[in-house]
Amino acid sequence: MEKKIDFLHDVPDFVPVRETEKDWVFRVFDRTRTTCKNYLSPNRRDFYLILYMDKGRGVFTFGLKTYYIDEPTIVFVHPSDIISWKNLATENSGYFCMIRKPFLDLNPSLRMLLDRYGFFQDKERSIVKLNREVEKINRFFERTEEEIISGGTDSLLAAGSVLQMILIETFRIGQFATAAKTDSGFGLVHHFLELLEKNISQIGKENAEPIVTTATAYAEMLSVHPNYLNTVLKSHTGQSLGNHIKNRILEEAKVLLLYTDKSLLEISLLLGFSDQPNFSYFFKHKTGITPSKFRDSQQPEDNYHF
Repeated sequence: MEKKIDFLHDVPDFVPVRETEKDWVFRVFDRTRTTCKNYLSPNRRDFYLILYMDKGRGVFTFGLKTYYIDEPTIVFVHPSDIISWKNLATENSGYFCMIRKPFLDLNPSLRMLLDRYGFFQDKERSIVKLNREVEKINRFFERTEEEIISGGTDSLLAAGSVLQMILIETFRIGQFATAAKTDSGFGLVHHFLELLEKNISQIGKENAEPIVTTATAYAEMLSVHPNYLNTVLKSHTGQSLGNHIKNRILEEAKVLLLYTDKSLLEISLLLGFSDQPNFSYFFKHKTGITPSKFRDSQQPEDNYHF
């Protein structure tokens, strides 16, 4: 029976991934030991994501397509993909891997295999249902995690080799998933998130236009009334139009504070604030601390969203 799925209801905080640790190139996490929350991630990431779900149920949106996942599945997510996940089960198992470009440079045969199978590039191949026994894939992921824990360049090479076996086994036993039906508002949500990210991505670029910060401006660019856009967003994501804009600006502020040496005034102007006090008030209101304290005291987090 074909399932009709809405986009994503009751999303908690809209928090894209931003790593505070800068020197890693490959990470693997066991989903039984890592909190798996609902998330919405329209932001640009600096890593590729391989998400393996052995047990669990949920709704995964991928670009303009939606998938109901209730059997072993592997998902390949490109850094620019707009994704979301709504968890529907209390028991979850599997793994997820986060891969930065230097890891692929270190493992050219892995890169060649990814290009051959097209898991990241071809969106029709990015969601793979594993309809047969998955013991081999489970063992491969366990070995990958063991290699990364052991540390060292040789371990990264070994992890890359094991990851190749995961790809081969996935291609052998997998079946590319078919998207479920989505409602008419889903496309508008996707295009808004795409537009929001495109706007934010211009921050700091030479000759860039001032960023768009108002709900009315986004509605005009999408040729809809602001009230209608707000209603559709709240219906599909649980967040208002204004909150989406503010929370995305907040996340970019965190990135600029952690990853650049720009002054608070420079960051304020880049983010569309008229002066530093307004930016500082906004930041403290949303986070509970000032931008300066956040920059000085921020520590790596163990809880991940994608």
